[in-house]
Amino acid sequence: MIKPIRLLLAGVAVLGLLAACASQGPEIPEPPTVRVTRLASTVITPDVVKFEAKIVVHNNMRKSLDLEKVDYGSALFDKQLFTSTFTDLKRMDGNGDETVTFPFQISMKDILHQAPELLAEGKLKVTFNGVVYPAAASTFQPIAFTRTIELPIPRIPQVSFAGAVGLPTQDLFRVRLNVKNTNEFPISVDRIDTFLVLNQEKYRLLHTEKSTEIQPGETGTVSLQMENSTGKTLSMILNAIQAQAVSFTLGGTITCGTPYGWVFIPVELQGQAQ
Repeated sequence: MIKPIRLLLAGVAVLGLLAACASQGPEIPEPPTVRVTRLASTVITPDVVKFEAKIVVHNNMRKSLDLEKVDYGSALFDKQLFTSTFTDLKRMDGNGDETVTFPFQISMKDILHQAPELLAEGKLKVTFNGVVYPAAASTFQPIAFTRTIELPIPRIPQVSFAGAVGLPTQDLFRVRLNVKNTNEFPISVDRIDTFLVLNQEKYRLLHTEKSTEIQPGETGTVSLQMENSTGKTLSMILNAIQAQAVSFTLGGTITCGTPYGWVFIPVELQGQAQ
């Protein structure tokens, strides 16, 4: 009885070996797959809306694979805006991935030139599309990809001068700005890089508060304070001014955080301190 059992075990071992050899046999060619893993707006300015897209190409075979190029572009409301080509691709390992990031932008002019009925919907329809071309030696066909998102039409918040308290030489000097959120989503005033120009001299202003959140359609007030530093000559400048009111120019940038990226607001206002 022992001998037949040994023969049976030996047969099972041989079958297992044959199956293992068969699994390592010639590989059936399988084309790579492409996924768009990210498409989002990142920065909003008065001139452009910047976006970032990412694709992941997966090699479905055990052996390495070369890619020739990626043709890509963007469409706004299904109208193609641009196309471009990316060729700086690396060889993919077996069963490996390659991630490619594509920054692009859409001008505010292109957005505002859309048909009124499209803009009336209050949303942007942005599509990122393209084709991945495997190397010719692979014999694989080009692989298309596309992804579409919708986001509210972005509007730059309105900034106005809300008054000043004290004189620039005083520790209690404050400049107040009103920021009106003209968007359909909340914004938060996270960073203010501003300066005050007085008699052709430029002085940095500091944001005296933490992040200020402003709901859609509402107005928030931010307060700015003159930066204290050694060597300022404001007292000498003000001594030469005979009027009780001091006029100045306020410039810089206000950065707001939103669910759709950073909003950069340029500031250039005229003010007066009493």
